[in-house]
Amino acid sequence: MTTLRQTFRLYPNQSQQRQLFKARRLHQYVYNACLAGRKHAWETEGKSLKYFDQQNKLPQFKKDNPEFALLGSQALQATVKRVDLAFQAFFQGLRKRPKFKSLRNYSGWTYPGSAGWKVYTNGKHGKIELRDLGLSIRMRGVAKQWGNPTTLTIVYRPSLNRWYASFTVEVPTVEAKYGSNSDLKYESIIAYDLGTSTAITTYDGSEYVELTNPRFLRNKEQEVK
Repeated sequence: MTTLRQTFRLYPNQSQQRQLFKARRLHQYVYNACLAGRKHAWETEGKSLKYFDQQNKLPQFKKDNPEFALLGSQALQATVKRVDLAFQAFFQGLRKRPKFKSLRNYSGWTYPGSAGWKVYTNGKHGKIELRDLGLSIRMRGVAKQWGNPTTLTIVYRPSLNRWYASFTVEVPTVEAKYGSNSDLKYESIIAYDLGTSTAITTYDGSEYVELTNPRFLRNKEQEVK
């Protein structure tokens, strides 16, 4: 089997959008809280917290903070894991030290398994249920190839004010027609999109990063005037 990523645009109504924005804000809070917890533990105790150190605190955290009860446990664990992966990449010299994320720069959240959601599609349009949030949302798009969806990431792109559902999907492996093999590690690829509202948008399978268009020409025109 081969794992592909397929993305559909979501069309939530106003009430559903409010719920999505709330969930995004709560996940952003958890991400930053985990980052702050690691920073505090290192500065005060010289201790490096691991994923399970923070993941094991989630049940009590939800009890102490009823607002977070609406979020699925697996989705919350995935947000904690995102912090852990960011530190792993930093220690391996692959990325800069993780920083606190503003709400604008926090793209969304992930359901790492089948719990908490269900998708209804044959690869063309359909709808998705986010059961932890009690939402059923229309989606549109056509997958190049559809199979067994295994994970789901909900993504918000502020510059477009659009929501997306990005799935990992298991499909049968197709052998290369001419027997060619590649050493390229496809999981390391970062997709990018050049635009007008934003200079560039990158996506590494977990989140979008948008860089504002500097508009050099327009600024120079203003200087000439």
